[in-house]
Amino acid sequence: MAPRLFLKAGDLLLYQPVTMMETIWCGLTRRPIAHLEVYDGHRYSLASRRETGVGLYPMRLAHLAWVLRPAARLDVEAGRAFVDARRGMSHAQVSAAAAAVGYLRAAGWDVFPGEKGERIAPCQFLELIGKGCSVVYEATAHLDT
Repeated sequence: MAPRLFLKAGDLLLYQPVTMMETIWCGLTRRPIAHLEVYDGHRYSLASRRETGVGLYPMRLAHLAWVLRPAARLDVEAGRAFVDARRGMSHAQVSAAAAAVGYLRAAGWDVFPGEKGERIAPCQFLELIGKGCSVVYEATAHLDT
């Protein structure tokens, strides 16, 4: 059964690994997060996906591991504008984490200060729990994280 979620634009959606490569990466990082998207509202998320690059996509619940809510008041329109300016760029040009970092910075929260978005891994967003984000949803399979 899918979780019942009450999401707000700007919520961070963290996903567990699906592919073999993602599973290997998560094993190396010892963290269960392989992908990250930003909830845009109306059941859509802003993301950079391997297959299609940067864009606005129907939100997925499959493999959702965590939902984090930034405490900072976000300028969602400015965040959307950041992503819109990169729409269609490949995942190799803008990773999922870089897109999320850019969105959050454009929206008014300098997440991971001094770090380049390209150097942030999706699993590092778990470090924000209690330091700028609260947990809205956590899959029970990941309670040992």
